[in-house]
Amino acid sequence: MSKSQKKNEQGRSMVEMLGVLAVIGVLSVAGIAGYNTAMRSHKANEVLNAASMFYVLAKAQNQGNGPSGNINYADVGGTNPSGATLTYTDNAFTITFTDTDDCTMAANKLGDKATTDCTNKKLTVNFGETTTSQTPEEPQEDLTIVDMQDGNCPSGYKPTGIDDKCAKSLTDAAKLCSSGCAQDTPLEYACVDSSYCL
Repeated sequence: MSKSQKKNEQGRSMVEMLGVLAVIGVLSVAGIAGYNTAMRSHKANEVLNAASMFYVLAKAQNQGNGPSGNINYADVGGTNPSGATLTYTDNAFTITFTDTDDCTMAANKLGDKATTDCTNKKLTVNFGETTTSQTPEEPQEDLTIVDMQDGNCPSGYKPTGIDDKCAKSLTDAAKLCSSGCAQDTPLEYACVDSSYCL
């Protein structure tokens, strides 16, 4: 065998092997982190599902009026999910976690439907209401029916002949008719007797 053939058969260098091991290590760390996040998310879903079931069972036990007094999930036939304890005290559902990260994951999933105290590993769930104060929305004005302005309808509207109102479409004009339906004439939308309705 010649020297050049022997050189080709020596294999990989130590630097190449270390490079391969480094790549495998980085991929492993990323995979483990992703797996842990997925498991925490699954655990949080499990706890939140149990909390919903707890609410339903407690409400059913009290003839639909919602739970009363201080009760545990076991009192209504439930089994606490691993890593959490569910209780109802002081008019609130509380989930006590064994791990702060699980509490944080569940709090993120619930958003404003929970009061979070993850430093103490507790989460208070508000079923059917939010904890943030919200200002009531202003009622939206129905812009499909408007008042005449100086005896004329705005562009895109036709007069209805009822209380100086203008409508954007035949369907909108029909809302103003006390009985029957609206008919589209060249000049206006007019209410007609039900015998003329299609």
